Amino acid sequence: MPKHPLRAGDQILVLPKVDAKIMQSIKDVTQIIYQIAIAANVAT
Repeated sequence: MPKHPLRAGDQILVLPKVDAKIMQSIKDVTQIIYQIAIAANVAT
């Protein structure tokens, strides 16, 4: 039994299923952008 049962007016969020390869690609690109930003900040 859930801690907080559903009540009238509650909203349920169902996230779409995302392929693991897509998530890995997004993670990799985000990490590269972060590293570039850090390097650019150090260079200034």
